[in-house]
Amino acid sequence: MAVTSLDEVRRIYDEAADSYDRMMDEEIRLPIYDQVLNELATKIHLVTGPVLDASCGSGHMLQRIQQEYAPGRLLIGIDLSPRMVGIAERRLGPSAEVFEGDMRDLAQVSDNSCAAVINFFAIHHLDAEDLQRCFHASNRILAPGGFVLIATWEGEGEFSFDGEFDPVTRRYTTSELADAAIAAELGVMDLSVQVIGDMGIDAVLLWAAKASVSASAS
Repeated sequence: MAVTSLDEVRRIYDEAADSYDRMMDEEIRLPIYDQVLNELATKIHLVTGPVLDASCGSGHMLQRIQQEYAPGRLLIGIDLSPRMVGIAERRLGPSAEVFEGDMRDLAQVSDNSCAAVINFFAIHHLDAEDLQRCFHASNRILAPGGFVLIATWEGEGEFSFDGEFDPVTRRYTTSELADAAIAAELGVMDLSVQVIGDMGIDAVLLWAAKASVSASAS
């Protein structure tokens, strides 16, 4: 069973953009977002450049970064869905640049320019080959000392949620994510598995850096 094509994923999220936006009004207050955004702000304190959300959706994470964690930091949002981009533009206003684009190449962004790349619950739309492209693209745009933060559903093989957002997607194990990051010449800093709300499936959090650092897992 192959993952759903990104053209179909784009169509699904275009059609569901308004309800997704409303869902994120609640989800963005889950403790995991406070945890990781606070840590992100600490890590990038001495790193110049924007924070890029490579799957920005409705712009909720960038909004919280701007309002609560890194006021004044340049922000960039990229998303596959034109309707999501429109929602994010309205939410963020002049505090961010938002583009329609692809996490596998991040073609709108210059090399060595970003303090951080975040990518939350989107790489499950990528097969293993495209995941590798995504990691390479993230490394390309990171400034020296910059960070990658990725969250995705933990597990093995393809799966699908029932309901409005139900394309065939792919879960990744901690070792698969670590291997993909290392192959893209990113230094893995930390891997953890966490429970996300009451969704019934765990998430993997990966921190990696442009410079090579010691790997650890929990």
